[in-house]
Amino acid sequence: MEHDKLITHWQNKVLALCWIAFACSYLLRTNFSIAIPGMMKSFGWSNASTGLIGSVLFWSYAVGQLVNGFIGDKLNSKAMVFIGIAVAALMNIFVGFSSNYIAVMIFWGVNGFFLSALWGPIVKTTALWFPEKKRTHVAVVLALTMTGGYVASWGIGGQLSSIFSWRANFIVPAVFSAVFAVIWLFAIRTDPHQVGLEIYDEANNSVEKKNIVPVEHKTTREVFVESRIWYIAIACMAMGFVREGILLWAPTFLMQAHGMSAAESSAFSLSIPVISTVGILLSGWFDRMMSGRNRLAATIFFVFASASNICVLLFSHSGTAIVIAALGLTVAFMYGADTILLTIVPYTFSKYNKASTVAGTLDFCAYIGAAFAGVAIGAVIDFAGWNSVILIWVLVSAAGMVSMMLSSMSEKREKTALEAK
Repeated sequence: MEHDKLITHWQNKVLALCWIAFACSYLLRTNFSIAIPGMMKSFGWSNASTGLIGSVLFWSYAVGQLVNGFIGDKLNSKAMVFIGIAVAALMNIFVGFSSNYIAVMIFWGVNGFFLSALWGPIVKTTALWFPEKKRTHVAVVLALTMTGGYVASWGIGGQLSSIFSWRANFIVPAVFSAVFAVIWLFAIRTDPHQVGLEIYDEANNSVEKKNIVPVEHKTTREVFVESRIWYIAIACMAMGFVREGILLWAPTFLMQAHGMSAAESSAFSLSIPVISTVGILLSGWFDRMMSGRNRLAATIFFVFASASNICVLLFSHSGTAIVIAALGLTVAFMYGADTILLTIVPYTFSKYNKASTVAGTLDFCAYIGAAFAGVAIGAVIDFAGWNSVILIWVLVSAAGMVSMMLSSMSEKREKTALEAK
């Protein structure tokens, strides 16, 4: 009994630390969205040139996910997360004191690369600390870092811009995150064995043994080919393009298309990530209802996202409340798919010791899509207007939906073949 209480204590502590660590990654990059109007006003940048800075972060984050996801299965998770947060915080401070376009772009790109060092190691750490039956719950809790990060960043950011300037949006989150990085270094234990504990699943098998010693040795290529991961990769790109495109440009959209002030757009934009919590909470229930058919659950989220995107298109310049609700639902359904595709799906590869690799690869694909969204949406705004942007979101959502349908059909065929043996 005492052993079980100690395990529960450490599991709660580890999950809380991982949650705050990944929330910091949102604090240190979502602040750019709130700062965009102030930076454009201060320096005279266009939508396209400002969007390019956002794209640079997504490109570097995507490449970093591919690199750091692979490294995360081999190196110390504690050190990787600490270095990632610490360097990202430093880059935010540099941006906060910069006035040169190229310097801001470089600092923001470095920021993205080091933030990418967090997700793979966090997935690996929670896979070691939690048995399989609890991982859907853990995935949902970790996904809620999005809400926490955006509420803190956008909720406080708008006020910081009004009281001080856009520069405070970078400096304040950086100071908070740097302090937490030090706490993480001394408080986290990334492996139960570091505190003399052993975690067991229902079959009385050690989680540590299941995850570190593969049940069946397979190369990364074999795992990817057998799972037909390219379908999921395409869907992740679509998800990243739409979700991050909305989250990056929502405050600017409300200012330019609906005539809001910076403080008003910040306040109204805040409802988008709050509404998105619904999708995250539904993801765990949906996955269980589908009896572990992860891809089918994600497919349904894409169907809903496409439908809500059409509502955004229909009411883009009329009902502000309807538009904000529809944008929030689109992001909500995308985050529902995100929770499944970027957390629950990678957990299923932990038996091959590929959880961090798969998490990093799929996150890479999501942020490749996001990278295109930053600069492409800015350019489309400048040359064709917001209706064209929203139409593109509708089409990309539909492409992701089709890709997930193909992936779901492939998953069903695989299970049927296995049952026939």
